[in-house]
Amino acid sequence: MEYNSQGFTPEEVEKKLHLDLINFLLDFNSKSDKHYHDIHITTDGYCLIVEWTTNSYEDMEAGSFKFVDEDQVVMTEKVFPDNHTELCYNEADYKERLDEFLKENPGWRQTEYGRWVNDLEAEQLFGKDNLENNE
Repeated sequence: MEYNSQGFTPEEVEKKLHLDLINFLLDFNSKSDKHYHDIHITTDGYCLIVEWTTNSYEDMEAGSFKFVDEDQVVMTEKVFPDNHTELCYNEADYKERLDEFLKENPGWRQTEYGRWVNDLEAEQLFGKDNLENNE
């Protein structure tokens, strides 16, 4: 998810410049019936940081802003061809793990409809002749 951020030095906070931005974002929220800003206020230990992302009311399933502490990570649960799940950092991590899985577990292929099937398991269960007759 893309988000915006603005840092404010202690001098800028003393001038209440951060409140100008926050009030602007809140004012937009109160006037718009299509979009809203999800606003978070944090710090890096020196500056006060205002972070926000713009969301659509129509797309409420788009995700949400969550604070992630320095000892935490965001991961996504991914389903593999055999229906086991693993937590992955991103799509590249998932692709790497999926490639490893496919090397270690031969026979899996994805159909034109995106469904995973294992030809080797099907052959063992139904026999090669039965599979060829049903294609």
